[in-house]
Amino acid sequence: MSSKKDSRIEIRITLEEKQELNRLIKLAGFSSYSIFFRHKIANQDWKSGEQPETKEAKKSLEISNMLKNEMKKIGTNVNQVVKKLNSTHGNSDLKILIGKLLKQQEELDELLNITVEKFSEYIHINKPQ
Repeated sequence: MSSKKDSRIEIRITLEEKQELNRLIKLAGFSSYSIFFRHKIANQDWKSGEQPETKEAKKSLEISNMLKNEMKKIGTNVNQVVKKLNSTHGNSDLKILIGKLLKQQEELDELLNITVEKFSEYIHINKPQ
């Protein structure tokens, strides 16, 4: 493939579209229309119309949501065990262990929420226009 840039494309856009395009180019850190469009063309999945990074982020978001749902199920089960222990005056060492598990479950839940939030932001910023 030739690296000589001897073809030219010209398009007409509204002032608002140009302003939005300039904003996107600046936000993405590109210095010109040409560099921006070459990058978009080189990194585009033409069959799905999505950026590879966006598809990966969506898949990661799905996985994070599945993990979050599983953590909620685990939390429910742990809560049921704790309730049963409290009602039967179970072993205090076991109660301490269950308490630690609950704390870890809460921390994992918080981390998953942050992960889902970050992926959502990433997908929103990088969604195809």
